[in-house]
Amino acid sequence: MTTDQVGEKLEEALVDLCREDGFLLDNDLHKRTLCCRLAHHLVPIFKKEGYDVDCEYNRFHDPKSEDYFFKRLYEALVEEIKKKTPRNEWVSAFPDIIVHQRRNRSNNLLVIEAKRVSSEIKDRFDIAKLRAYKEALSYSFAIFLKFPSRTRKINWGFV
Repeated sequence: MTTDQVGEKLEEALVDLCREDGFLLDNDLHKRTLCCRLAHHLVPIFKKEGYDVDCEYNRFHDPKSEDYFFKRLYEALVEEIKKKTPRNEWVSAFPDIIVHQRRNRSNNLLVIEAKRVSSEIKDRFDIAKLRAYKEALSYSFAIFLKFPSRTRKINWGFV
């Protein structure tokens, strides 16, 4: 899948989100609520491509061993985010939304980190996390998305 194709699919889901769930944006609901609804709109778009869409997903299934493992980021990649975590320690990763194949740990297509425009957390932390997801967990694409306050203009970009 190309960058343009992923972007078009996200735009389609964002249009659906604004049309069907605009009330949530207009009334400044929590980021988790908005991510859940965005994921809901992404499901039918990516399902036909053979992908699953999940929120706050932190595991992958290894079909060879039948064991479950945590998806984790190597701390050295996200040093800015977890200053108090000792170097070379693993950090659990809970991306806001991922598009992947649940039973295929090598087919991570898209990771999305989102935040409200009003968030006090610096964008650089989310961008650093996205870069780490791409490097450590082999996501093909990463998108940073900002939900507006009381409007339906959602800004996003590839990282």
